[in-house]
Amino acid sequence: MLNKKSCSWCSQGFLVFGLTLVQLSTGIRGESLVLADIQPDSTLGNEASQLKQGVDINGATGELINGGAVRGENLFHSFLEFNVADRQLVYFSNPTGVENIFTRVIGNNRSQILGKLGVLGNANLFLINPNGILFGQNAQLDINGSFVASTANSLVFDNGFAFSTRNPQVAPLLNINVPLGLQYQGNTGSIQVQGTNLLKPNGKTIALVGGNVSLDGATLRVPAGRVELGGVIEGTVEFSRNNDNLSLSFPESLAKADILLNGTRINVIAGNGGSVALNARNIAIISDSIIFAGIGTGLGSTASQAGDITLDAAEEIKIDGISAILQYLFPRAVGKAGDIKITTQSFFATNGAAINSITLGKGDAGNITITADDNISLDGEGADGLPTAVGNSIFRGAIGNAGNVNITTRALTLTKGARIVSQVSGEGNAGNVMITARDILSLDGEDSSGSPSNISSQVRRGAIGNGGNINITTNSLFATNGGQVSTNLFGQGNAGNVIITADDTVSFNGKGSISPSGASSAVADVGVGQAGNINITSRFLSLTNNAQLDTRTDGQVDAGDINLRVRDRLTIIGTNSGLFANTSFGASGNSGSIVIDPKIMLLRDGAKVVVDNQGTGTGGDVYIQAGLLTLDNGAVISADTASNTGGNIQLQLQDQLLLRRNSIISTNAGTIKAGGNGGNITINTPFIITVSDENNDITANAFTGSGGKIDITAQSIFGLTTRTRADLERLLSTNDPSQFNPRSLPTSDITAISQANPSLNGQIIVNTPDTDPSRGLVTLPTNLVDASGLIAQNCSVGEATTARQQSEFVVTGRGGLPPNPSEPLTSDAIWQDLQPHALLNEKLSSSQQRARISQPPTVIVEAQGWVIDADGDITLVAQAPTATPNNSSLTPVSCPVAQN
Repeated sequence: MLNKKSCSWCSQGFLVFGLTLVQLSTGIRGESLVLADIQPDSTLGNEASQLKQGVDINGATGELINGGAVRGENLFHSFLEFNVADRQLVYFSNPTGVENIFTRVIGNNRSQILGKLGVLGNANLFLINPNGILFGQNAQLDINGSFVASTANSLVFDNGFAFSTRNPQVAPLLNINVPLGLQYQGNTGSIQVQGTNLLKPNGKTIALVGGNVSLDGATLRVPAGRVELGGVIEGTVEFSRNNDNLSLSFPESLAKADILLNGTRINVIAGNGGSVALNARNIAIISDSIIFAGIGTGLGSTASQAGDITLDAAEEIKIDGISAILQYLFPRAVGKAGDIKITTQSFFATNGAAINSITLGKGDAGNITITADDNISLDGEGADGLPTAVGNSIFRGAIGNAGNVNITTRALTLTKGARIVSQVSGEGNAGNVMITARDILSLDGEDSSGSPSNISSQVRRGAIGNGGNINITTNSLFATNGGQVSTNLFGQGNAGNVIITADDTVSFNGKGSISPSGASSAVADVGVGQAGNINITSRFLSLTNNAQLDTRTDGQVDAGDINLRVRDRLTIIGTNSGLFANTSFGASGNSGSIVIDPKIMLLRDGAKVVVDNQGTGTGGDVYIQAGLLTLDNGAVISADTASNTGGNIQLQLQDQLLLRRNSIISTNAGTIKAGGNGGNITINTPFIITVSDENNDITANAFTGSGGKIDITAQSIFGLTTRTRADLERLLSTNDPSQFNPRSLPTSDITAISQANPSLNGQIIVNTPDTDPSRGLVTLPTNLVDASGLIAQNCSVGEATTARQQSEFVVTGRGGLPPNPSEPLTSDAIWQDLQPHALLNEKLSSSQQRARISQPPTVIVEAQGWVIDADGDITLVAQAPTATPNNSSLTPVSCPVAQN
């Protein structure tokens, strides 16, 4: 027996037993043949297992296991020790009618499979040893049925019978038909596969279900079959069958252990079928490990369907280095690739790891679904220079559709050029990318080649097909240092849409070495097809430091639309930051539209909202419905065209439009001194505010075509001046039409002219306020009543004194008030004092003024009466005067009494 010091596996918690007899027999016989250490026990009574040595097995000398207890289609074996030595052959006989061979080890040592283990027939083989199982570098399997190696404590059956290693019993005499599963009771041993190539070419199952399961430098090849790896501590793993192939079911209640793939290949590629399933607490796939499924080169048919790759971890899955999970349709392969399904608490793919479904032949790629309750992180690039990636590709020359990518998690981060992609380089459609990140989605940085972290669905150069949509739902999305979301079109077809729904914030910030942070659904100059749209819904949306939303076209097709619903604030800051649904120079397509619905919108420091057309098409439209809109420090909203009709701009604002420091709203046409009519600008807001000498302009000009129409409805406009073509000619001191540019004036202006044709000038309409302060007043009759007709005419002429001494009402002026409440005070407004003229001209001497100032204030006494002086002036007095009755000097009017 090996001692602990000589054990190469002791550092990993494993002990090796049972080689003493093997070494001894080798020394005695002096041969290279090594006998296995297999010791049957007596728990099966008269039906005990029997070992026959030196048997010819398929032309080689080996050991044959006979006996055992047959119960219907099941055969039971029981051993104290079970080991297959290096270069040794051990086979089980397969009596007629037996479909399952169940083998248990009740001793205290693990089993070592260092040579070849097989079955002389088609039965499935189950090897159960709770102490552990090791497969060495020369281990081989020659089993036509499925093979299950397990460190379970017992096998349980549908009639309640347990074939136990801890409490061994004789098999019941009644038939036992269906094994229900593997039962673990804690403290289970591990399964190790070291440097071996286990091949099962018959399309059945290899299942390794232990405590911890580790594969180091190993290869498991099961063409068209199924590889099941499970790490279990306690509970029951259930059996099920799928198309006559054995598979396992892992209930959520299981206490699980870990799985490690280190420099390992698992390959189930064939012409049809082939699946892989890993189930554990933690799964680590490292050091260039690869899991392969799909349809091999030149294999398959239109009816072929590759199996799925499924990873399920209760806590964490990590894929590191140039490790990969791959579904492939190889060159000249025909059929459909299977899906990749990953479920875990946390998922990490780092340093060039890849999760791909790829078509190089003829057929569709599969879907990729990753669900992580907590977080998903994709980071970095590998030693081969390739970034960490999750996605589907129809390669150049291949025919088929890419699958969808579905990701659900709390937090998703892509860093250092990592990407999620669905794309077509051959002939077919790209799949959709659907992401739900409950808390946050972050895209940051780029790889060593300058490619940014991104989420994309692309139609590549030379490809024929449509791009898929990207649909993101999250609380907050942050894209920085070039991080992008894109559905760009480089081939022939239509680009997909970008749809982002965020409960709180969407932020695009900064620029990488190649591209800005942002979202795009653009068409390249070689693209033929329709650009997609960008639709974003959030509470806050910001684009800063060169960040962009881009649906422009550089080709012969129309640009896409941008639709933004922002419940609170939209901020766009920076010279190259902005929204672009425009058409580039040389393109013939039309520009797209931009629709924005924020509460507050700020454009600052050169930020742009652009639906220009620099090609031969028409400009796009801009619709903004907001509370407050501010353009500051060179900000631009434009729908200009080079030679065609300018676009339209419509602003519906509840509070105000503020223009500051050289900002502009423009729908100019003929910007290259060519034709085209100016677009229309419609503004409806309570206030438009600017500074008159800051060169903030609203323009709808044309060069040789007709000027556009500017229609403004506002209660007040401050700082803007309407300019005609003649005004520009006079103010700019030129009659050169190419120089009639209001941007050349330092003032803030409104223009809608035809620069080259005065007869085609546009319209500027400024509507009066909706509220008129005169409304609600009673309208006086226009036919005034002659008061003289109401006075009796039969009074004598001598009594004219009565009329001359009547009171009078004289209107002398407005006293400084404006003529209308909505108009400002004017500089010529004066106050008119209505005191007697004599008092106005009274001048006090300086001595009188000083005397008055030095006099102490008198006590104010309430007036008790008044007196009339000789000039007829009335003066209030503190004491009531003694009045002497006097008759009026006026002669009373006496009119004749009418006679009956």
